Amino acid sequence: MSKNFKRYLITSLLAVGLCFVIALLRDLFLKENLKDILHVLIDSTFVVAVLFVGFGLLIFAANEGTFDMLAYGMTSFISLFKKDRESYLKYKTYVDYKEAKADKKNDFGYILIVGLIVLAISMVFVVWYENIK
Repeated sequence: MSKNFKRYLITSLLAVGLCFVIALLRDLFLKENLKDILHVLIDSTFVVAVLFVGFGLLIFAANEGTFDMLAYGMTSFISLFKKDRESYLKYKTYVDYKEAKADKKNDFGYILIVGLIVLAISMVFVVWYENIK
């Protein structure tokens, strides 16, 4: 199995598992009519979709350097309270930190894609829900 396939598989299984847990917490199997069942399915898939898409976008923002200044600032601040400040602080300047972080990007596409797929499934449930008479 390729590394990409494993990532998608694990992320998808996690999404399905979370949807199932949320549906169980909302008493899916105690609902008697289709409208109530779809309401629970919409809620569970939408919550999981928002979590996965939000997490994927957060990783994207971090990859683009949105939080670099905050991370470097916190590291510098904490190093002020250390005895051996120089060994704790890996990078002497923010520019050094920024250059080192530019090469280290985290993959996020698989999380975002699985989240968007779950969101699409949620929208299918919404359309089905709206068309029930």
